[in-house]
Amino acid sequence: MTIRSRLTKGRDGFGKRVAWERSQNGWTLADLGRKVGVSGTCVWNWEEGNTHPRPGSLSRLAQALNVSADHLLEGEDVEAIAETDDRSAGEPDAPVSMAELINSSREAIASAAGLPSSKVRITLDYGE
Repeated sequence: MTIRSRLTKGRDGFGKRVAWERSQNGWTLADLGRKVGVSGTCVWNWEEGNTHPRPGSLSRLAQALNVSADHLLEGEDVEAIAETDDRSAGEPDAPVSMAELINSSREAIASAAGLPSSKVRITLDYGE
């Protein structure tokens, strides 16, 4: 089966797996893009299922995320990964840095709004 047919077959799963693995590493779209040699917008399009990576990019993507290309193409559902992944285990109330909280919030807002995270600005008001 060709890469394109495998991507098309499970496009939603592929994008979700890329987004999950990226978030588990604490990376922004731009961070992963730099590691793969593409733009953050390109990564966002993969996660949204708008475009598919070329074979060379798929290989670099899998290497950057430290997973196999087969996992990204046909791996478990994100929910199953979350239940069994040791990286998500830990203290539920472990402290989170302000930067981690802002970055994860930016990613969630961007995803919900259908925008790249670079277009989301978060402002903190420390006033009374």
